[in-house]
Amino acid sequence: MRHEPRDKDYRQLAVRYRKVLQNLDRKSSATSARVQEDLARLAKDHHRVRDIDFFDAPDGAEVRRLEEASVMGKCRDNFVSIHIILLHRRFTSGTLLPGQHQK
Repeated sequence: MRHEPRDKDYRQLAVRYRKVLQNLDRKSSATSARVQEDLARLAKDHHRVRDIDFFDAPDGAEVRRLEEASVMGKCRDNFVSIHIILLHRRFTSGTLLPGQHQK
């Protein structure tokens, strides 16, 4: 019951992420620019929902997986993509990166 409002938000985000992922494979520069804007907006919305998700709604895991898939899709042809994904996981999980100190 406590998860219901955030699960609804996460389900809506998941639908939006899936639409963007479908467009990610298209090669036109106009589509690419649009996809980048959409991904930035989705990341911002996902961050907003995570900030108010005090009870860790179950549907959040699906959105995190889709967000990682979008990062992988953007970096698919880049040999450093695995490093970007690992950094992304660390950033979104709140763990410190090497050399960082807790304030």
